Amino acid sequence: MNRLAIELATGWLQRLVRAQPRKAGPAVAETAREAPGGEAPLTQAQHQALSELAAQVVKTAAALAGRNLSRSELEKAVERAVRRELMASPRLDPQLRARVVAQIPRIKALAVALAAAAEGLELSPAGAWTGAQLVVDPRSPMAEVLEQLKNVAATDLPVLLVGETGTGKELLARAVHSWSLRAKGPMIAINCAAIPLELAESELFGHTKGAFTGAASASPGLIRQAHGGTLFLDEVGLAPPELQAKLLRVLETGEVLPVGGGRAVKVDFRVVAATDTDLHQLAAEGRFNPALVYRLDVVRVVVPPLRERPQDLEPLIEYFLEQACLMAKRTRRLSPEVHKALKSYPWPGNVRELANVIQRMVATSTTYEITEADLPPEITAGGIGQGVLKRLKPLRLPSWYKPVLARVLATRAQVANRDLRDALGCSDSTAKNILRVLVAAGILKAVGARGGRRYELVEAREEEGDEQA
Repeated sequence: MNRLAIELATGWLQRLVRAQPRKAGPAVAETAREAPGGEAPLTQAQHQALSELAAQVVKTAAALAGRNLSRSELEKAVERAVRRELMASPRLDPQLRARVVAQIPRIKALAVALAAAAEGLELSPAGAWTGAQLVVDPRSPMAEVLEQLKNVAATDLPVLLVGETGTGKELLARAVHSWSLRAKGPMIAINCAAIPLELAESELFGHTKGAFTGAASASPGLIRQAHGGTLFLDEVGLAPPELQAKLLRVLETGEVLPVGGGRAVKVDFRVVAATDTDLHQLAAEGRFNPALVYRLDVVRVVVPPLRERPQDLEPLIEYFLEQACLMAKRTRRLSPEVHKALKSYPWPGNVRELANVIQRMVATSTTYEITEADLPPEITAGGIGQGVLKRLKPLRLPSWYKPVLARVLATRAQVANRDLRDALGCSDSTAKNILRVLVAAGILKAVGARGGRRYELVEAREEEGDEQA
């Protein structure tokens, strides 16, 4: 749509700004001084400035097409781009600039139409899945993953997504759902590591009214809510043994027995599971139900980490920067030095960490251009948390906790319960349990008296000395 769209937008924009609003009841002399048709002539410099502005509107609309934005978000992004271009253009005199500003509502409407035309689709409501989050380069290993998932999406076969934390496994699960014949049905996501065991049966399988104290009304449960759609089992490798057995029963029979119910209920769904561990290895160690492995691991798709797909960094950086600016309601750009630093960092937390870093920089930067001073310490230190992350990997902790913990432990001399609670967004008791796990694993050691106790990272060489002793 590039050249033709720019030419059409330029002509349309010129007609908009040439039209001068008439005053109510103009005098005869004032009317005579108006240009024919109520239009004011434009200079060559003004023509060029409007052409550049139209090109920016078209470019912005094309860049935002299909990015899962609502109409209002699209309009805000376009308005920022227009105002930025107005400030930067030396060819626009104050009078013409004021005319353009007055026409911004119509310019935004044009850009929304262009964005829809660029993808040949209708605008989706805010929060709808469009796949824009999976920004990839055609040469990227992730492009092969997407092609593989598109091929299997039309079937009802179970899919197992295997990859490090933060690689976008839930986004891929949503892509499978959106490409499948079940796209109009629900997609229900369950974090198998986060459901308390005492509530798991009721949460997943539902319950009847009066089945237990507090059950004032019946509940269908999460699995029955997935009827006709897709059930996504995240962190399935961390599911407790009791939960594994119950999930296996549902997958084998296609039936759910609510708590307190005497009759099983038929349920029809497609299962997609995700893990950052080898389920076959867990089964060999007696930590996972072998029968459940074979139920889930039918079509295995290995999701590459971000460090193995450097081609995707540039489009991902642009996408997350645009999203962060939309959320923060401000306009920012990255300096060349920041671009270079982001591309050279190994990203142990993968795409999730990249999005988090860019959001933080946009939120904390006080200038239009984000500079090296705005980079977080783990980036400027060249991936200081990688060694700690490697030591955390064998621990039985939710996978997405580990890169956050590695960053906190590697960048602070001491940590307390509050530091982990704030970084992870977890409860006080959860933070205390994590500290106990880290101390038991020899990664942290306690210092100070109880009540004011803090924890220090045990250096790897210190651990080796302890083992030799």
